[in-house]
Formats: sequence, structure tokens, C-alpha cells
Amino acid sequence: SAEIARQYQIIKDKKQNISIDYAVMEKEAANMELLPAPTALEWNDVGGWIALRKYYPADAQNNLVLNYAREKIEISGLRDLLVVNTENGILLCPQDQAQRAKEIIAGLEKKLTAETIDCRNVIIENLTARYIGVIGLTGIKVNYRAGRLEIKKL
Repeated sequence: SAEIARQYQIIKDKKQNISIDYAVMEKEAANMELLPAPTALEWNDVGGWIALRKYYPADAQNNLVLNYAREKIEISGLRDLLVVNTENGILLCPQDQAQRAKEIIAGLEKKLTAETIDCRNVIIENLTARYIGVIGLTGIKVNYRAGRLEIKKL
């Protein structure tokens, strides 16, 4: 309804990190009439990057690559890596640290071109103004130029 949309917009404007079901739907439940509908839909609560593994299978080295920018991505010598490539930026981290992705948001907001968090011996060659955020990796080289991302073990 228009009222639910208005309330959700208020929450977004305040930049509150709260889910829509808690922020709006639970508060409006008394004002809503919900009817069951028969369906064969499957529910999947995609709460993080790794949950997308159901829709984006990992490669032979168990690297999960989410390439929304549709660029060429080469990964060599690495396993269990999460690569998220969007128009806004690139995230690289071990899959078991995917929940830390929100830590790189500050770098995006500051318009940085590269940022590392809890990394050692990471070389980033970024030939564009696009953001690259790397979390929790050791001994890698990242080379990015428009249309091509190369990630390799040193």
C-alpha cells in the first residue's frame, strides 16, 4: 500500500539498517488483510553473498564469482574466494568472511579506488577509478583494467 511504501521510505531516508519485514510489515500487520494463495514457489531467505551459491555455482576451485558487471574475470591459484563484481565496485574476500562485506562501504562512500582490510601482502593495480575492496586475504595480486579483472596468488 502507499502507507507501507511511505514508511519504508522514511526508514531508508534515516539510513537505518533494518529489514522491511521488521520495520514496516510487523507494525502494519493489524491494518492488513493477508490471504493465502496456493503456489509452488520456493522460499530462500538470501541473507548474504554465500546464500547466492544456490543460483551461482562455484568454479572448480570452489571460488564463488558474482559477475554483475559482466567483465572477464580470471582467478589463478586461489580457492574458496568470493568475488563480487558490480558497476559500483569489486569485493574480494574469503567466502568464510563474506559477512564482513559491509566494512568496505566506507571506502565506496569516500570514493576510494582501492582499500584493504585485514590483508597482508596484497598488491592492487587498479587502472580505473572503480573501487576495489579486499578483505582478509594474504599474498595476492589484483589487476583491474576496464573490462578485465585478474586475481592471482603471489
